[in-house]
Amino acid sequence: MLRFDETMAGSWTPTGGGSPRPLRFSVEVSAPSLREHLRTGRAGLRGVIDADGLATQAPLTGTILIRPLDPRQRRIRYEFEFPADDGRAVRFEGQKDIRWLAARRTWTTLPGALWHGSDQIGTSETRFDLAHDSVRFARSFRFW
Repeated sequence: MLRFDETMAGSWTPTGGGSPRPLRFSVEVSAPSLREHLRTGRAGLRGVIDADGLATQAPLTGTILIRPLDPRQRRIRYEFEFPADDGRAVRFEGQKDIRWLAARRTWTTLPGALWHGSDQIGTSETRFDLAHDSVRFARSFRFW
């Protein structure tokens, strides 16, 4: 079993214009088998998201693909769904493309897109706050 917690915060911008708005999500990442996770890179996500003007403390569920060391991929991909405040289902897709010469930026910055069905409703950029969240992040790891 693998489990850890992560919080990403930044902004999202509605498609078609408008100012960036705050966005924050906190997730618990878990994989039932550490061996299987190391083989595939896949794990589940669950948590909550706040996206100003879109969702307030909305529950989210999805998956994460963690393959930063695989020379063919070098990425961490997030995909999750959550209900908007108006009841619509929203999908988030984001990916960290790991570049070792820019490790700090590429490990901590997550560009993403928000979708309602096949319509993109916004873009986002969130960051992991190394200064404030590193200790809590490291302490959240559980292996068994």
